[in-house]
Amino acid sequence: MDSVTREKVTAIVVCHGRDLSFFSQTLAGLREQVHQPDHIVIVVPSLDSPYVQPVHAELDPDGERIHLVHARGKNLAQILSGLEFFDAHWLWILHADSRPEPAALDTLLRTGEGSNRIGVVGPKQIAWEDADAPVLLEVGIRATRSARRVPEVEEGERDQGQYDSRTDVLAVGTAGALVRRSVWDALGGLDPFLGPFGDGLEFSRRVRRAGYRVVVAPAAVVRHARSGLGTTPERTYARRRSAQIYNSLLAAPAALVALYVFGYLLLALPRALARLVTKDTALAWAELGAGARVVTMLDDVVRGRRRIAKVATVGADALAPLEAKAADIRSARRESRRSAREAKILAEQPDPLTIKARADLARHSRRGAILTLALTTLFALVFFLPLFSAGVLSGGGLAADTTDAPTLTRLIWSGWLDSGSGHAYAIDPLWVVMLPFLALGYPFGLTLGALATGMVYLAIPIGAAFGYLAAGRISASWVVRTVAALAWVVAPPFLASLAGGQIGAVVVHVTLPIALFGVVGAWRGSARSLGLLSLAFGVLAAATPFFAIAAVGLGAIGFAGRKGQRKRWLWVPVPALLLLAPSLASFTPGLLFAQPGVPTGAAPALSLVGHLRADPVLLIAVAAVVGAGALALLRLHRRWWIRLGWLILAAGLGLAALAPTLAVGYRLAAGGYETVEGSPMVGYSIAWLGAWIAILCGSHGLRTAMRRRSFGLTQVAGGLVMVALPIAVLAAGGRGLQTVWEEEPVLGANAPALPALAVEAEAAGERVLALTPTSTGVSAQVWRGQGIELHEYTMARGQDIEPDEADAALADVVAGLARGSGDAAQLSDHAIAIVLVPPAGQGESPEFRGQLIGRLHTATGLQYVTSGEAGTFWRVTESAGRARAGQVLASGVVGARGEASGPATLTLAERADPHWVATLDGEELAPVQAGWAQAWQLTGSGKVTIDYVDPFGRGLVLAQFTALLASLITSLPLRRRVGGIE
Repeated sequence: MDSVTREKVTAIVVCHGRDLSFFSQTLAGLREQVHQPDHIVIVVPSLDSPYVQPVHAELDPDGERIHLVHARGKNLAQILSGLEFFDAHWLWILHADSRPEPAALDTLLRTGEGSNRIGVVGPKQIAWEDADAPVLLEVGIRATRSARRVPEVEEGERDQGQYDSRTDVLAVGTAGALVRRSVWDALGGLDPFLGPFGDGLEFSRRVRRAGYRVVVAPAAVVRHARSGLGTTPERTYARRRSAQIYNSLLAAPAALVALYVFGYLLLALPRALARLVTKDTALAWAELGAGARVVTMLDDVVRGRRRIAKVATVGADALAPLEAKAADIRSARRESRRSAREAKILAEQPDPLTIKARADLARHSRRGAILTLALTTLFALVFFLPLFSAGVLSGGGLAADTTDAPTLTRLIWSGWLDSGSGHAYAIDPLWVVMLPFLALGYPFGLTLGALATGMVYLAIPIGAAFGYLAAGRISASWVVRTVAALAWVVAPPFLASLAGGQIGAVVVHVTLPIALFGVVGAWRGSARSLGLLSLAFGVLAAATPFFAIAAVGLGAIGFAGRKGQRKRWLWVPVPALLLLAPSLASFTPGLLFAQPGVPTGAAPALSLVGHLRADPVLLIAVAAVVGAGALALLRLHRRWWIRLGWLILAAGLGLAALAPTLAVGYRLAAGGYETVEGSPMVGYSIAWLGAWIAILCGSHGLRTAMRRRSFGLTQVAGGLVMVALPIAVLAAGGRGLQTVWEEEPVLGANAPALPALAVEAEAAGERVLALTPTSTGVSAQVWRGQGIELHEYTMARGQDIEPDEADAALADVVAGLARGSGDAAQLSDHAIAIVLVPPAGQGESPEFRGQLIGRLHTATGLQYVTSGEAGTFWRVTESAGRARAGQVLASGVVGARGEASGPATLTLAERADPHWVATLDGEELAPVQAGWAQAWQLTGSGKVTIDYVDPFGRGLVLAQFTALLASLITSLPLRRRVGGIE
């Protein structure tokens, strides 16, 4: 009687392959139904045995009502569109991983037969696993108009009938849904863009817009494995987010669709950064991918909206009573976070002894950190005391620099180096990294020279703090960590680099412990540590480009060795490579060992080696460190880490030997240039790191091992290790202080003095030509600031010294002036307004200087001004504006602007380059040849604007800061929030 009076049902079971392990049980559940469907269509991706065998085992495929079909299509909508449904009144859609309880179809059909206006009936979905109190997944879908689902069912919430009173809902999922056949045909089935996510919500909304009801029957239960989510929900987040955006665009008012599209595009990056803050690195990439897909889905959105408009009989407002509000989502998330927090507290509440042990460890760690900072701060004060009166330091690897944050920002953004006659070189990446700190100090008048000086002064306590932090990855003892931190900052190569102002080597030594801290944490699976690691290698590569290769190698090792986290490790070299990208146009092998600042060569390092051989105290310090590292090899505990330390030590010594064989730059000398070789200091710091790691790993658990064993080799070797490191600290630190106080300091107030007239000229964009006589000729430098400033010494520029037309033109003028027969008016082509002969330095001949001054007095085009402490100087009588078109235009750091009258030739005293752009009242001017300088043909009168525009370079700058910001945000000590942004 029941089969005659009830409406016919065709059940469709769709297997995608990923849900094959659940397929057999779903078919068994279908076979056990109280009310059997009239036809069963089974769709499989292949007719091979793994898909066919479960059908033969659970059903009778030879019966007339069983139909085995090969799937045609990529998603559920495409698969169902090609099927035959026979003469059914209802379609029952089952996923291969959604097993129905025996009474499911009977309950769904009775509910649907209750009203002709019911278009879709959905079941209650519970977790697949059997349990006395099953885990609830879904009882209908609550969502906002923008398709954001309300997380009303908490993770792990048990089914206690709390939602069984529901009937009409906004939507139901497709797993186990019973759809009226006439409604299906009228609406055209599921949306082919969606699947496996969001298709139920979209179809249910369309059903309601067509005037039908969507209800849920909680008494009908389906066990859903949700295999479409993958092994982890993060893997499918990009598709789920895309489905949400798509549904939002379908439901949006027509007038606001374009605004929604732009909103989703603009929100992609902030949402990705928010994911990084909460350490959801996988979801950060997914946010960007979903945002980018907004553009590609626009055609599908148009078709989807037309599909809805075609069947709609009621307006979108009819759905409003069933749609949730944003406040509902916030409330549900607050409740979820509260419940999760309470559950975590209960689950992780330790016993009293553990709480006490943790408190003791924290107290001892703080004690060690305070002691470390106090001792190293005192050491730094004594070490630098002879220099504090010098102000901004220069000499050695440092130079004065008056550049402030806005000026440096403009130079970085433009890609033009304001040095001499200008160069198309990017600012060194270290100053890109330091720009935020320079900006913080801008209200207080901080300049780049002062920042570099502060970096040198603060290097010792900061390096010790980083060493203490890194030592905590290996040892929990605050005593070991303190001694290790002190040993790190008294390393002879570090103290020698500080004394010589080698800013690159200083930054490397300070940053290496943080890189070690990040490596260990990232290898243990910490996303925060991996962000810190990528940031550290970005800084290291900015200080010495070789570390970019090391970052690539480390990323490859992590990719190969850390399954499940491979994509994360690919990020490690990204900041380093982006920071170095502008310098790669001038790549030579020597660039790998170049450093920011004034090239110093290998002489300071060779001097250090000489001191080491001749100084028994320093030799004892190094021997103690090496000996302690060698004794650590005797331990089996952490033996592979100890051997890794020795491998790092050997690699550092190899790099130290290789660096002096390569030219990293050139410096001006009488009659031309001389080669500057690479400094081994960075290699020595790497070697010290290797020994440091070996000793720390060898000391881990050493006291415990000594107590447990009878007296023997363990106690002897352990005692030597315990004594060796303090001896090394005292010997190296004491000798470092003694050397600084006894020897003539390299650093000091060594910047050249400028006469007031020259300062005024430079403020107006004009330049100073400094001439220094020697026995073999005249050395000429063009100054735009207080001598050649720190940022002008770029690593990339040091790889290219081939003289060009601008160099040749200036050399010809200088040669004429040195003979006393030249015309100084030609200096105005280089925007030179002042000619200065500085006071004779140490080793320079006053006789040669006097001869040069006498010849300059006879040169035409020069007007003698005066002689003083800054030297002897002349003014160039010819107008020396940087940008000229008859009259001088106001000049900025890079560009220039002002009113000009034409027709005339607009000339800029910078090297010609295709990226220079000049406009007259907004119209771009055509460039013309004018020797080495950049020039344009000015066709009329009006407002002229000149700028250096390199779109690719600016894109790299944006990529650099984005990568640094992403790594910084990822490294912040913030935790993932339960129920975070969708």
